[in-house]
Amino acid sequence: MSDEDSGFPKTPEKRHYQRIDLELPVEIEVDGRKLTATTGNVSCGGMYLPNLQSDFKEAQGVITFINLPSRAEAIRLNAKITRVENEAVAGGIAVEFDGLYDDNRLEMDRYLKWKLLN
Repeated sequence: MSDEDSGFPKTPEKRHYQRIDLELPVEIEVDGRKLTATTGNVSCGGMYLPNLQSDFKEAQGVITFINLPSRAEAIRLNAKITRVENEAVAGGIAVEFDGLYDDNRLEMDRYLKWKLLN
């Protein structure tokens, strides 16, 4: 059986964390501006924010505040922009969370694992 017949992708997945299609309210702070958005998908390593257009740049640092239903206050995570889509109808940005695991990333990990199981 060839690789094409096996059902496996031709190129390996580069992501370290499983993404979940999930809409969560998010506030991002970039260059002193605060913007609100909703996630299109999220993982312990980052998230995609569709329908968000601005003058973002790749590698630009942002602070994210993610509102999980399981918490009273938002989780704060530093991140950097890894992809900018500036399309006429709907753009978006992808961000990668910075740093090693801290309590906020562990809380995100617990919530996403719970969502996968329920």
